Amino acid sequence: YDVINMEGTDWVIIGDVSGHGVPAGIIMMMVHTSIRAILLGGTSKTPAELLGQVNAVITENVKMVGDDRYMTVTLMAFHENGDCTFTGLHQDILIYRSRAEEIEIVKSDGIWLGILEHTEGLITQKRIHMDRGDIMFLYTDGITEAWRKGSRRDRRDPQTDMYGIERLRDVFFENRDRGPAEIRDAVIASLDNYACVDDVTMVIIRKE
Repeated sequence: YDVINMEGTDWVIIGDVSGHGVPAGIIMMMVHTSIRAILLGGTSKTPAELLGQVNAVITENVKMVGDDRYMTVTLMAFHENGDCTFTGLHQDILIYRSRAEEIEIVKSDGIWLGILEHTEGLITQKRIHMDRGDIMFLYTDGITEAWRKGSRRDRRDPQTDMYGIERLRDVFFENRDRGPAEIRDAVIASLDNYACVDDVTMVIIRKE
């Protein structure tokens, strides 16, 4: 993940590379470097433009090294008026709406990085507005795809043995009146009885 401030816009990026180890780390580093270089170069003004340019770079590099990895990613631009524009196919976005006192689940949309060379017409962009007291929760599937400790691989039931987005939503809601760091700690504590086999990343943003 990364947080970058450019000319009054806060860019927030979260993603996950397929696979593990050094090759996955190299892809992550290439994406991170490409995003910063493109933003500093001033050629991308929207998340959709940024995603398209980064995908072109990553797809070419993945082909050059003969790899078949891809990366799920969501690129978000937060504006001073409380609007957030975003694109990219990653995990669902959880937003606590303080006025309604409920959790909204927003579907991410777009493409994965490194698969399609030509993405014309495939990259969509959405807009979210955040009011004072709203909280956005971004995460990787290392949380939602954690399995209950002691569950047998050949007998696992995703409905009861997987942590899942419903459990994450419930823990988030139960701790909605706490600060971002405390919400993070509560989620980590709720994973005590689960085995995380993938990276766990959380980005929690409260609108002041």
